Amino acid sequence: MNERNKKVSRILLVEKDRELANKLSMAFVDLGYIVSKAQGVFSSFMMARLKHYAAILVDIEMFGGHGIDVVEYLKKFQPNAVMMVAVPHTKEELVKKLRNRGIDLLIDKPLNVDVVVNLVNLQKTVNKKI
Repeated sequence: MNERNKKVSRILLVEKDRELANKLSMAFVDLGYIVSKAQGVFSSFMMARLKHYAAILVDIEMFGGHGIDVVEYLKKFQPNAVMMVAVPHTKEELVKKLRNRGIDLLIDKPLNVDVVVNLVNLQKTVNKKI
């Protein structure tokens, strides 16, 4: 297969911490992904409506909205995307709510770039959607 026909997966990072988003983005680009970054609710909604993403990583604590609402909206426009949510492990009630909403992967905060990349690669192996 030539490079032109090679399928490249897109990942949407919805993360308010610009430095962390840049580190995650660089790690995924190095693995061959196309990465889009959004810092807030509005920009994440616009991106989800304009392009197809194989995976979406959402920081549950974000600017401009509650994370659960954001996740539900993104799932509406990206129903086939692997949905990953970064959530503080201390928020047990929130974790229960997210599990009931079809989230593919919950990731403990604070995020570690290497752990997130390994989890996405594992999801790719198991799920074949990314």
